[in-house]
Amino acid sequence: MGNLLSFFKSLLTRKNTSSSEKLQDDRISGSDRKINSDSLGSKVPQVEVAGSNENNLSKKSGSSSDKPKVISQTETIKLNESVAENWKPRYEHMLRPDARLDNLRRFHNIENSPYPLPADIEEQDRLEIQHLIITHCFGRLFTMPIHDILQKPGAKVLDIGCGPGSWTRDVANKYPRCEVHAVDMAKTLFDEVTTLQNTFFKQGNILEGLPYPDNYFDAVFQRYLILGIPKDKWSFAINEIRRVTKVGGYIECMEPCPKSENLGPNALKLNEGSIQAINLRGIDTDIYWNLADHFKVAGLKVESEIPASFPIGWGGKIGELNLLNAKMAYEGMKPFLIKAFGMSSQEFDKLSNDAMAEFSELKSYSNSISVVGQKI
Repeated sequence: MGNLLSFFKSLLTRKNTSSSEKLQDDRISGSDRKINSDSLGSKVPQVEVAGSNENNLSKKSGSSSDKPKVISQTETIKLNESVAENWKPRYEHMLRPDARLDNLRRFHNIENSPYPLPADIEEQDRLEIQHLIITHCFGRLFTMPIHDILQKPGAKVLDIGCGPGSWTRDVANKYPRCEVHAVDMAKTLFDEVTTLQNTFFKQGNILEGLPYPDNYFDAVFQRYLILGIPKDKWSFAINEIRRVTKVGGYIECMEPCPKSENLGPNALKLNEGSIQAINLRGIDTDIYWNLADHFKVAGLKVESEIPASFPIGWGGKIGELNLLNAKMAYEGMKPFLIKAFGMSSQEFDKLSNDAMAEFSELKSYSNSISVVGQKI
């Protein structure tokens, strides 16, 4: 895992500014990251000044008239709604077309979890790549104003749904005086991160309550749990996060917009079909737009809503990594999607490969939002 991380980090090194230089101070800098597809060329997304109308959160993005026109969808996917609603992965296996016969996928065996992605080494690698993409495009490890807090001995921060512990590891290394706690429903490959003296792991599922006392953490971080929290559980999850946060402490949640922009016909078919199938499993694919409202209902003071855009297959190395991330994610959900779509494995592979080519050709991009709240 260490060699893999070093390799992908080296891909992001640029002549003028390295990733490590950009992340020296994780305090809110007053800048948001948004893509300008006309001026970007082969560069990584540039920083624009926050506070402009273009940076305001809205349900529509990338709507400038000079962007590539989205090709109309000519074919729709007829979902098998029963499969989409009731599919249980439970260590179900699949063979990748380019894999050896012993290269199988392994899934979570959690009864009340709708999470459709695998729990294996390949998925841990994808999550490492995703961590680098998100951190690079947001320009920081977090947007909470907690840089000074984490410098203090004994400060406590929690990473919910930590996966392989990528964020936990980076924060623990950057702030060695604080305690970095992490929780996930599967222990997976977290063992190598726990070698850091200031990291602490617990196995637990936020849907069943966090295994921590009230008012325990100075800050809580949760990222990309859109596929793991059912729509009717978001209020419970946010209230659990609020419960374990100290008064005056900060909470940050990052979630992606499920609808990507500038899509060709195959990418649109894959994207919209996946959203429909996920919706049928009770997932709130609108959480990107609803997250701040959940904070307010829970009694949190919303401090900031910061968007960022990620190129897919273009814009330099970061776009190449995001294309790989997208391909690996769709491959991971393949056992679920081919049943919901009513497709053969070969049909799905063709659709996915054609979609990946369109991402690069049409300069597709995805959006994410970081919402920060304070417990008052």
